[in-house]
Amino acid sequence: MLHRSSDGVSPAATPVLPAAGDVYRVIETQRVPLFASPSNGRTDSFQSSPRVDMHFFWHQRDLRIPDNRGLALAAKHGPTLPVYVVDTDLLTQIGTRQRAFLLDGVRSLKRRYRELGSDLLVRAGTPAEVLETLVSAYDADRVYYNRHYRPARRNRQRAVDDAVPTDAVTDLVLVDPERLDDRYSSHGQFYDDWQDEHKLTPFDAPDSEQLVALDDDADPPAVSADIELPPAGYPAARDRYDQFLTTGIETYNDTRDDMRRAVERPVGAVSRLSPYL
Repeated sequence: MLHRSSDGVSPAATPVLPAAGDVYRVIETQRVPLFASPSNGRTDSFQSSPRVDMHFFWHQRDLRIPDNRGLALAAKHGPTLPVYVVDTDLLTQIGTRQRAFLLDGVRSLKRRYRELGSDLLVRAGTPAEVLETLVSAYDADRVYYNRHYRPARRNRQRAVDDAVPTDAVTDLVLVDPERLDDRYSSHGQFYDDWQDEHKLTPFDAPDSEQLVALDDDADPPAVSADIELPPAGYPAARDRYDQFLTTGIETYNDTRDDMRRAVERPVGAVSRLSPYL
């Protein structure tokens, strides 16, 4: 939030992006409009003031803040506002249980952003149309996102690329596929090439000061499942991963196909990590 002092706004203030109205940055002790909402239009001071570019980060299946390369790079280059698009065409292609678990993960992510003083914009529609509207409404510089590789998701990404300025980031894999050959005659050749490539290192989560301070009431739709689902979201995934490393990874080779042990020791005999991947 912007913090007022007796002479204006304190130099340590965080950029604020209200649902309507102007967005400000702090230059010395003066409030300077960065972007104007469509209702207010552009002002003379906006046109003559130094500009700090604001970015959107588009979450897809990467419902996490830590070690998120696209989010980290967006925040490095300017105040960043995260967004998740509820794509109904995509949701109809998955089952009810998977849909409920996915949207529970979006809710978990939204709670975490709120703990950091920001929020996750949740909007319904096609990603290209939603992001084009948001970029225009908030005069954002561009949309960052992490590349996904399944055909349907690549098609959505191409549509977004055509609609707004974007930066696509390699995040989901250790080696960018574009650095490898399109085809390999053997797994050994692929493995050798993969081993020779530099591996991406983890990124820290952005500081709260790098995120746009915002309150947004829109939540993802609630979907009921016919069974009890595991807890969703990054914290739950991390807890399960740490539990498996502590109690199961050393014996996994011997127990992974043992159904009795999998029932007796659900996280240990097997990892139970697949819903999070």
